[in-house]
Amino acid sequence: MLMEKFTLRDVLSFSVKKPRKAFRYARFVLQNSLLISYVRLLSYMSSEQEGLVSVITPTYRRLDKLKEAITSVRKQDYPKWEHIIVSDGYDPEVKEYIESIEDKRIKWVFRVCCA
Repeated sequence: MLMEKFTLRDVLSFSVKKPRKAFRYARFVLQNSLLISYVRLLSYMSSEQEGLVSVITPTYRRLDKLKEAITSVRKQDYPKWEHIIVSDGYDPEVKEYIESIEDKRIKWVFRVCCA
């Protein structure tokens, strides 16, 4: 935590011993309370979803190259990744291959072409 929690008794006993430091501390807390809350929120949010890497691979009827790309991404040491495969049209071979992998981090998106 960036700031310790003090009770009113702590502040008053501190202010009797060292009134100038107690005043400066109270002024600091009042002036920066919004900033301190924001920093706490950022640290909480960054710890929840730290470093997600998104790999986007465009493809269309190139299953052999796609297999190489997926294998390469899955071999990485870093565990927080997602692989988004974007296909320019429906390709049943790609769908079957991705479903056979059974990895929730791999997502397949395709565009329906209109003639």
